[in-house]
Amino acid sequence: MKRDRRHVIGQAFKVAGVGALSSLLPFGFAGRGRADDGSGRRFVQIFLRGAWNSNFAVDPVVGGKRTSGAYDPAHLALEVAAVPGKDKLLVGPGFKPALAAFQALPTAFVNGIQMEVTAHDVAFQYMATGRTPLRFPFEPALAVAMGQATGGFPTHVMLNAPSPLGKTAREAPYLLIGSANQLGTMFRSPVRTQLADGTLAAGDAFAAHLDESFKGRLAEAAADDAAVWADERAKIIALAERYGDSLKLSDELASRYGVVRGKEPGAPFAAALVVLRSGLTRFVSLSVFGFDTHTDELDRQIPAQNAAATALARLVEDLAATPDPDDATKKLSETTTILVTSEFTRTPKFNAADGTDHWATASAIVMGAGVKDGVVLGATSDEAHLMGWQSGAAVPLAAGNALTPEMVAAAVLRALGFPQRAALISEVPLDGLFV
Repeated sequence: MKRDRRHVIGQAFKVAGVGALSSLLPFGFAGRGRADDGSGRRFVQIFLRGAWNSNFAVDPVVGGKRTSGAYDPAHLALEVAAVPGKDKLLVGPGFKPALAAFQALPTAFVNGIQMEVTAHDVAFQYMATGRTPLRFPFEPALAVAMGQATGGFPTHVMLNAPSPLGKTAREAPYLLIGSANQLGTMFRSPVRTQLADGTLAAGDAFAAHLDESFKGRLAEAAADDAAVWADERAKIIALAERYGDSLKLSDELASRYGVVRGKEPGAPFAAALVVLRSGLTRFVSLSVFGFDTHTDELDRQIPAQNAAATALARLVEDLAATPDPDDATKKLSETTTILVTSEFTRTPKFNAADGTDHWATASAIVMGAGVKDGVVLGATSDEAHLMGWQSGAAVPLAAGNALTPEMVAAAVLRALGFPQRAALISEVPLDGLFV
């Protein structure tokens, strides 16, 4: 029986011993169908990994929460600010650096999203895919689903994080970039320790070497799959010729986002800008780590949020100053929608180590093209527990009235031009999130 071609190609990389290269190169280039086309819209999915404390961001301790006794007294001393001109958008000290960004772009906050688990990896997959319960491993992340629907190569780019689901890596052609510094070198120098000169010719020679290694290790029954590798290698080389220079992270941009080694919080944001303005793909996912603060909450969580909020603000400024590569009459800020999420939130009380633990709700920020400006959807109670959401208002939680990841994901997919994908996730999208 003929083996699946992706398996054969993946084994070729494994045999050749080039794990660093294989992490960058996608397989399975066939389009996934074009029932939805996205209407030229762009999407950036940002994950704050480790579970942010939304009390420091988009769900601050105000009103009855201040007197309920559910929150640690330290919360009461924290500054809360309203976004200028958008009085419903209240921001805690963690995301205060993003106030100007929230003012500049249409912005909505979503609180009180129901989370069934508070295990990091599973909850991250829920928020990435918009599915609860997660039908592992069959559901792609939102950015992946959009890319699959539009076809082409690469369908999407992932920055500073692997694909959340194994099947995605096998079936959706994507580029995985580990740091911002790799953007300018990933095509020209697939394995930097072996290709010192960094030229395209050297990269091609290395690919030819892989060809021979691959063919020499194929079982006779699978030899005809060698042509598949040749076709896919040609597409990678074509990408190099077209985008190699445009994906270089300039010294100026690196400085603006605080990128030195490529692993700083601002690095994936800078990389996202470079990818979007180059036209390489319209769908980007990125991750920022450092939010699992079981100890020293105030000293660790707020600075981590500040760093992410500062990078987000710079990204918004740069999107507003950068022409859309497909329509020079528009800026990227006019065609890009941004979703900022985290796995879940954190306890209202501090633990014995002055940190917080896992709390079974989630929050999100939605910004940019198509967003209904200045609204807050969903809510937590004065005691920080999940509330129901019905007819655009918070109500006591009951069976069937929770605001779920599916509702948020379906709203995003529908608004960005993927109604069929949205319907697969939820027949009831979150109403009021988009205009």
